[in-house]
Amino acid sequence: RILNTGDELVRKIYPIYMNPLPSGFLDFRAHFYAPKKHFAGSYFDTLYFNITIIWLMSIALTLTLYFDVMRKLVTGFGK
Repeated sequence: RILNTGDELVRKIYPIYMNPLPSGFLDFRAHFYAPKKHFAGSYFDTLYFNITIIWLMSIALTLTLYFDVMRKLVTGFGK
C-alpha cells in the first residue's frame, strides 16, 4: 500500500483521493482522476479547469481560422 523510495513515502492504493504536487508556479499536470488541478498558485476543480481550457483552445482556433493565420504564415515563410 505504501512504497518507501529513499527519502519519501509514495501511496500506491487509492491514488484518486490525493491532491497533485506541483513542481512549479504554472504547473497544471496532475495524476489520473485528480480531484483538483494546481495552476498559478491556486487549486481548481478538474472539471471546470478542463472545460475552461477546451473553450479557450476552441476560441483561439476559431480566431486562427477566421483571420486566416495559417495562409499568412505559409506565404510569409515562402517569401
